[in-house]
Amino acid sequence: MEAHPKCPARPPLYRCLAVVLLNLSPLAAAFAAEPPQAPDREPFLAAYRATEAGLAAPEADDTELRRHPLYSWLQALRLRQALASGGEVAEASALAFLDQQGEAPVTLDLRKALLSRMAERQDWTGFLALWRDSISDPGLRCRALDAWLATGPDHELASLLAERWVKEAELPPECAGALAWLKTQPVYNPALIERRLRSRLREGDIARARALLAELPAARRPPLATWLQLLEAPAEGFAALAAGQPSAADDEALSESFGRYARRDAAQARSLLPDLLSALQPAPATAQALIVAVALSLSWSRDPAALGLFKQAGDSGAAIDDRAHEWRLRSAIWAGDWAQVLAWTAQLPPALAAQPRWRYWKARSLEALS
Repeated sequence: MEAHPKCPARPPLYRCLAVVLLNLSPLAAAFAAEPPQAPDREPFLAAYRATEAGLAAPEADDTELRRHPLYSWLQALRLRQALASGGEVAEASALAFLDQQGEAPVTLDLRKALLSRMAERQDWTGFLALWRDSISDPGLRCRALDAWLATGPDHELASLLAERWVKEAELPPECAGALAWLKTQPVYNPALIERRLRSRLREGDIARARALLAELPAARRPPLATWLQLLEAPAEGFAALAAGQPSAADDEALSESFGRYARRDAAQARSLLPDLLSALQPAPATAQALIVAVALSLSWSRDPAALGLFKQAGDSGAAIDDRAHEWRLRSAIWAGDWAQVLAWTAQLPPALAAQPRWRYWKARSLEALS
């Protein structure tokens, strides 16, 4: 993404904002990186805890403490505390510290605190100058949207925000202004609403799906309304379909909702499957998805019936993904069907075929058949 004219460092906020989550806090991680000859950390920790409790002042720092490799973390803590009290002097000191430290880990929490202050004052130019794409705080991400809206929104921003709205279950409250703006843009149209609705239906998010359905034009609603009904009352819905009731459900609605139902009640899904396939006459890919959904659910409880369904599903197709490859092999192994084990190990994708366990079972099947 090209730099924004009003913010040369405008980051790709919506593309890769996830950061690696550490089991350690940033300060603990800094401790872990200390060299073996680092000074005793106890005086530093005592000063840090005292500062957290409001019991220590910079004037009390002795020379040894000021020379500690992690002294900057104590400075950052004090600057965050000063920011909480407000004032231009505190902000200027924080900015100077950030400029001195660059992108060091010690700056992260202070940068976030300063961004929050700038957002409160609606200093959007200053906010954007400080923003970094490594900041994953949901609220600050929303305030970054406000900043870009205030300094010159463009079509790309609308498209990126639309993609985020489609994918996330719910945007934080701080995004209310940006979302309201999005709804005034050309990109916010029935096709976008349907994309989000399908995303919510795939996740089984019935409440949000129902609200979105009301926003769609009537002509686009039938398959999605049927999908919603199949999520709300799957036993009754699929029994009606198996009995021949006409349905507006499209392929995605059928495969996704039946897969969810099969995971909930494998035995009932298996009993409905033959009549469902007969009544609906779905496309081959959809039929395979329905069969594999039941086979997977049965295989998880080692039901012998899973093997026959995996065989019925065929050897190729979108439904035969890595998970199906592995569970159909397990079903064949449990059944002692070595010819099928050998055939299915030969069809494994390269990454799975290279795993020691599947190489072992291939060898076992060759031995059993020799």
